[in-house]
Amino acid sequence: MDKEKKKISFIINPKSGTQSKEQILHLLDEKLDKAKYVQEVIYTEYAGHATLLAQEHVEKGCDAVVAIGGDGTVNE
Repeated sequence: MDKEKKKISFIINPKSGTQSKEQILHLLDEKLDKAKYVQEVIYTEYAGHATLLAQEHVEKGCDAVVAIGGDGTVNE
């Protein structure tokens, strides 16, 4: 039985922390089981944007939303 792939949105705050987010993108591409999941990476642009993005993606039927950033991004 072929099930529909689950959709995961990764919301990244590019300004959080001191390191580039490129390593995270490589890990997502390498570790995520593409037979089971479809990924979308979205970058925040301002304070409060992560909340808006998460809400929009849930409303569009996204199965999971993952925050990648610092405390502020996760708290949103």
